Amino acid sequence: MNHPYSKPSPFSRRPAWRQAQRGSTLIEVLVAALILSIGIMALVGVQGSSAQMAKMAQQRGDAARLAQDLADRIRANGDANAVENVYAKTPAYNGNPQTQNIPATCKGNPNCTAAQIAALDLAEMQEQARLLLPNGAFFVTGQGMNAPPPTPKVVNVWVIWQTASTRSDATGTLTGLNCPAAAVSASIPNVQCLLTRVML
Repeated sequence: MNHPYSKPSPFSRRPAWRQAQRGSTLIEVLVAALILSIGIMALVGVQGSSAQMAKMAQQRGDAARLAQDLADRIRANGDANAVENVYAKTPAYNGNPQTQNIPATCKGNPNCTAAQIAALDLAEMQEQARLLLPNGAFFVTGQGMNAPPPTPKVVNVWVIWQTASTRSDATGTLTGLNCPAAAVSASIPNVQCLLTRVML
């Protein structure tokens, strides 16, 4: 029989409430670690999405500048025949634009024809689009080039490129504009388009 004032044995069994307390503390640590890991993964995902959106915004800005540059050149040329026979002869987009051969005939030559100037403009701008945008290229169409006044002569300048975003599709949803059916093959994925119009 133990004395009422004797010290408890160090080998005596720990109370059940202490064991329960230790177990709940471990569960709390595991839950906290799980919540922390979920938060970190969400933060990484947000950062990745932000970087992707910033990249796409930069591409749209580059495309807008390229489109405006070619539109200004077409307006400065002002020749409807050059539009119909040169500018608007751009091939359909195949996702693999080739290096352009820049004609040297009209560089510094004031005697070039409107068609020769158009060929130089188009080659230079196609090369810039290829270098600045992922698989970038131009597609140009003309409306009413041979129509008598007052029918307006309208030139549509499309900049086309590809993006790695899985949120895009073949209709160019990220720019809010559908790519023209004649300009892009249906088999080309993640195609983006931006349109600028010119009045001659």
